[in-house]
Amino acid sequence: MGTLFAFFVLLVLLVEAFCILPSHLSHVGRWSLSPLSDIQTAVRDWLDGLRDAVVVPAVSWSVAGKPDIRNRSRRLPCGSRAVSPPPGSPIPLGPHGSYPSAGPDSSLCLRGQRLAMQVPDRRASRGMKVDRQTAIVTGGASGLGEATARALAAAGARVGILDIDEEPARRVAAEIGGAAAACDVVDPASHEAAVAAVRERLGPARILVACAGIAPSARLIRRDGNAIALETVTRAIRVNLIGTINSCRLAAADMAALEPMDDNERGCIVTTASVAAFEGRIGQLDYAASKGGVAAMTAPLARELAGEGIRVNCIAPGLMETPMMSGLSEPAKRFLLEATVYPKRLGKPEEYAALALHIVENAFMNGSVIRFDGALRTVPE
Repeated sequence: MGTLFAFFVLLVLLVEAFCILPSHLSHVGRWSLSPLSDIQTAVRDWLDGLRDAVVVPAVSWSVAGKPDIRNRSRRLPCGSRAVSPPPGSPIPLGPHGSYPSAGPDSSLCLRGQRLAMQVPDRRASRGMKVDRQTAIVTGGASGLGEATARALAAAGARVGILDIDEEPARRVAAEIGGAAAACDVVDPASHEAAVAAVRERLGPARILVACAGIAPSARLIRRDGNAIALETVTRAIRVNLIGTINSCRLAAADMAALEPMDDNERGCIVTTASVAAFEGRIGQLDYAASKGGVAAMTAPLARELAGEGIRVNCIAPGLMETPMMSGLSEPAKRFLLEATVYPKRLGKPEEYAALALHIVENAFMNGSVIRFDGALRTVPE
């Protein structure tokens, strides 16, 4: 039986080669194969009839994930153009149940046949259009926040800068044509007043990029042998974690009240963690705990706010050229940079801003924590 089947397969391949090869050779211009055309047509008709008896039916998958047996694959003579089905219709399978790959005309010439392919629906959403949207950037007076505010403004957004340092915030806002408000992200009243000021000036925000944070250093047991003061540890957690939650709750409430856009999207939130959330060094007890919390809350927030059409993502930067790095000595910076694989340099705030802007514009980006660190893996100390 096996020998008979192998003979049958070999016969089919030989016949198909006979049908296809001459038509390809005729394109060279040195071959005149017109006497074979009648034989080709007859053999191809016989081969089509033979294949109809053994071809595997096409299978399309329903939304529920169950197979839906449809009619057999449509076949046209090679060289004629198949009429592609409308977007969302099933894809005919190949003779062995495999999907053909799309060609330049959304069809495939396979073994002398043209198999119709599914045409992608290009009307799908391309993500939020930043132009003329209101965005809030916390910590926007310097570093990552300032670069992000400038990038959003360059893309056409109306940007509100919230920062505890009011003067630098107003300077940046004046340069980009935005608004600024003094804001202590830990203080509910201060934060609510700042968001209200931006709302009154620019309108409710669809975009939040939370960059406000601090980078202290703390050990559980001090060098003198005494335990660290609890207030020292909780300060970083309050600013970096509680402050981010405070920003998210106020922004999400405003976003949920807006009219939906494409894909029923109402807004996008981008938070800022750190590689210390995953590989904190000795002395980063409080900082690692705070940034770990920011990273950990990404998925729960994305799931909760999905019903409101609000996406939530988190960027976890490595070593960046920000004021936070200014406190390190040059030898310490060189030591840390050795752990950065490539490129061996500090990340640029503009690179962070470009990633934040991409997240806002990419409608399918949701619930993700993105390491942004040049493949950095920090050492303990």
